[in-house]
Amino acid sequence: MLSKFCYIFFLLFVNSTFSQKLENFSGYLTLQSEISSSKGSEALTPVSILTIDNYKNVLEFNVKLKRFNGEFIGADTLNVFFINTEKGIYSAYKKMGIDEKPYLTESIENKKEGLSFLQKDVDFFADVQNIKIKDTILNRTKYKIATGFKKADNSELRYEAYIANTPRYFPVQISKILSKLTDGGFVEIVRIIDNANDRIITFRSSFEKKDLPKSIDKIMKAWSRN
Repeated sequence: MLSKFCYIFFLLFVNSTFSQKLENFSGYLTLQSEISSSKGSEALTPVSILTIDNYKNVLEFNVKLKRFNGEFIGADTLNVFFINTEKGIYSAYKKMGIDEKPYLTESIENKKEGLSFLQKDVDFFADVQNIKIKDTILNRTKYKIATGFKKADNSELRYEAYIANTPRYFPVQISKILSKLTDGGFVEIVRIIDNANDRIITFRSSFEKKDLPKSIDKIMKAWSRN
């Protein structure tokens, strides 16, 4: 009887531990950036949307941007990247399809096209000095605010970032350094303030938790086995 009780307790413990580790990260990560000054603001890059499944795999559509009179007017999809954040590798596909096979598989560190901030050494807060973190309130929500500075030519750039409490330990961060310093916080905003040139560059990251369409989910599961 005692051995049966111990076995049931073991199963409950394992299931509880597994459910905690397999947090629901399924959804869409939106990335935006802009440059602003006293004269106004404009998009620095077009909006990017990454698709993420529960196994921390990421879909990125690599696009060629079209501009007219300095504005983004569209984009052509060149290929699709399937990124395994756990293993640190990515695969390139010519198009979406459950039977598609990658024409290239490499370490994320060797990724030359598309977004590069998934690489270990690419971080907005890399080499930022005197980083200080404290609690703050933004739009009635608790955040951590991180501040620091970096020397650039003859001026000093001020850095600030807002880190949300959730989602915890999210696999894609615009600053891995700050996420680690805040025990897995989610970095939503990074600002680089250049007062000498009247310029502020802002990067934003927002996550929408959502079940993926079955067609996308099936493709990502198939590609994870390639």
